[in-house]
Amino acid sequence: MASSMFFRKLRITYLTTVISLTLLLFILGIQVFLWLAAQKFSNSISENIAIELVLKSEATDLEIAKLKSMLETSAMVSKVIYINNGL
Repeated sequence: MASSMFFRKLRITYLTTVISLTLLLFILGIQVFLWLAAQKFSNSISENIAIELVLKSEATDLEIAKLKSMLETSAMVSKVIYINNGL
């Protein structure tokens, strides 16, 4: 009688441990998935930011070329497009 009670408690303890570890691993997996998805989303956002600069009409071609080369050599800039509006 005493040994059957002991095995019953042992079985309940074992079952509780298995369920707890399963839930822990499931939640950990969800956290890792969300972290990776957030990192991918953050990279996507930061790579697709566009900035438009409007220069004064008095800006010389030399000043424009200097600004363009400075932006092109920056590690944070992927591409530079100069559009002359012709005014």
